[in-house]
Amino acid sequence: VLSSDPKGEKVIDEATNDAEGNFTFEKITYTQDDIVQAQGYADIVYYVSEKADPNDTVYDYSNLIYKVTVRVEDKGDGNLSTSQTITYYSGTGVTSGETAGKIEFTNHYNASGELPLSVTKILDTDSTNVQLRAGLFSFSLTGEGINQTKYNDGEGKVTFDPIEYDEDDIGKSYTYLISENAGSISGVNYSNEIYTVEVTISDNRDGTSETVAENSLTFTNEYHADGTLELQALKTLDGRKLEDQQFEFGLYDEAGKLIETVRNDANGTVTFKELSYTEGDIGEHVYTVKEEIPDEQAPG
Repeated sequence: VLSSDPKGEKVIDEATNDAEGNFTFEKITYTQDDIVQAQGYADIVYYVSEKADPNDTVYDYSNLIYKVTVRVEDKGDGNLSTSQTITYYSGTGVTSGETAGKIEFTNHYNASGELPLSVTKILDTDSTNVQLRAGLFSFSLTGEGINQTKYNDGEGKVTFDPIEYDEDDIGKSYTYLISENAGSISGVNYSNEIYTVEVTISDNRDGTSETVAENSLTFTNEYHADGTLELQALKTLDGRKLEDQQFEFGLYDEAGKLIETVRNDANGTVTFKELSYTEGDIGEHVYTVKEEIPDEQAPG
C-alpha cells in the first residue's frame, strides 16, 4: 500500500507482487505546482506498508512501514528531477529513521499437520477366563523425538498421541517403530512383530501439510494354557494275598464313555494314564472309576 500517512488510511495506490516477489506502483507525475517556488524544490513524503488479511492464518504479515521521501527539484531547464530517500518508519527489529536502502517485506509461511497412528490388538484364546480387556497389553512408538507408550482399550485399539509437523518438516521423511512390550501373563505368547512406519511430509499449499503413512497395523497374541491330571486308586483284598494285575478298573467320563482300563500292581495301586487339558477344557470335569466285573469270577 502506498499512502500519504503512516497508518495507510490515505491510500494513493495499491500493488500486488509478481511470481518473483516484485511489486510496482503506478508512476507518479509531478508538475511545477508541486514545487515550492521560493526553494526551487519540494520534499514529498509517502509511506509503504503491507496490507494484512486478518482472516489469513497461513502467512505472517510484515509490520514494517517504510518512509519514502521524494525530492522534486526544478533544475531550470524545463524538466523536474526526482530523487528518493528510503528510511524505516516503524516495525519489528528496525530503528525509526534508519536508512533502509530498499523496500522489502518478509513473510513467514505457516503450515501444520499431524499423523495419527493406531494399532489393533487381537487376543486369540479359547479360554473364557482370559479375555481381552482394557489396559492388558502395552505398545511403544519410537522415532526422532518420539517415545510413547500406550495401552489397548476394551476393543483392542491402541491409539498413540498424534505426531505434529510444521513447515520446517515439508519435504522430509521420518521413520517410526511400533512394537508390543512383553508382559508377564502366563500362557500368553507376546508378539515380537516390529512395524516400521515411514512418513513423508508434503505441502498442500494452503497452510496444511499432508502425511502419508501405512496405518493398518495388527498385533495378534495367542493364549495357551495346559495341564495334566493323574488319577490313582488303591485296591485292597481281604483274606488272601493280592496279586499283580489281578483286577481291572475302568475310568469313565461324565457321559459314561469309557476312557481307559488298567490293572492294579502288586501293592494294589491302580494308575491311569495322565489326562491332558488345554484352555478349551477350563471348567469342571467329572470322572467315574469302577472295578470291572469279569464274566467268570475267581473262586472266593
